[in-house]
Amino acid sequence: MNENNYTDCPNCGESLKGGFKSNSLLNETATAIINEYDTNKSEFYCDKCGKEALKEAKKKLSAEISELTNSIRSNITEIPVFSTHQP
Repeated sequence: MNENNYTDCPNCGESLKGGFKSNSLLNETATAIINEYDTNKSEFYCDKCGKEALKEAKKKLSAEISELTNSIRSNITEIPVFSTHQP
């Protein structure tokens, strides 16, 4: 379903509104990050329910990136490098 068709958040049921007390749906990228690192999966999240979930998911993503970077750095010396000369 298109995100513009919602009047309430599909995850928490909070009313979606604009203006001073704005509450809108998070973008696709934020939703994908939350769904990748959180046990709760939803088609959309709003500012109210998604901000904290996104913050926690970003922490997990950063930790995973750091762990993978360290693993690559420590194992890069084990990758053989071959070169050939052009004839």
